[in-house]
Amino acid sequence: MAHARLEIIDDRLKIVKPGQHKFIHTVSEITMSGKQALKKGKTVLHVTNVGVFKLTERGMMLIEVMPGIDIQKDILESCPMKVELPESSKVAVTDSSIVTGNGFALRWGVVY
Repeated sequence: MAHARLEIIDDRLKIVKPGQHKFIHTVSEITMSGKQALKKGKTVLHVTNVGVFKLTERGMMLIEVMPGIDIQKDILESCPMKVELPESSKVAVTDSSIVTGNGFALRWGVVY
């Protein structure tokens, strides 16, 4: 969410004041075609302050969420775009070290 007010409470992210969603119905300019990327077998990820979304044939799928984010309230009910969940309905939760910085280490080689 752009311009949202977020706080870190007990190693979890809390949306204090929602902002503008980054996923919207219409755009003024197309700079990258997700459909074309999928046709070419490319992986398309969108990393936001609430989670990680992967473009699939079914649409934009939430594959990882920040700790403290309520998927139903903070994403599914408030986002103007339809967000898909994995068939298992289980979404990975990002390690809290990315929120706090405590023990955070950048690791290469993770493939979604």
